[in-house]
Amino acid sequence: MNSKDRSYLRSLAQKLDCTVMVGKAGETRAVADALDSELNIRELVKLRFQNQKERTREIALSLAETTGAQLVATTGFTAVFFRPAKDPSRRQIRLPSQTVRRTAVDA
Repeated sequence: MNSKDRSYLRSLAQKLDCTVMVGKAGETRAVADALDSELNIRELVKLRFQNQKERTREIALSLAETTGAQLVATTGFTAVFFRPAKDPSRRQIRLPSQTVRRTAVDA
């Protein structure tokens, strides 16, 4: 994922509510399962940390690895994850790097 894709996903995430919460216990299997479930439904998920501001990035990277998602950004107590739907017909988000641009030669 390039910087243009990340920027695009961050802009989409600004409008999202946090749907997954990480409590004081930190990263648990239940949190990973909840994130995985939300990614299956939405592709782009915002996660909120209740505590552990100093470990936010570390936990977010671990959750991304566990769920097979890409960590888009971490800011303060929030992290944004992206995982495209497995079925191409269910994909709702098209990244700028996936957009085919037509040139005068192609036309």
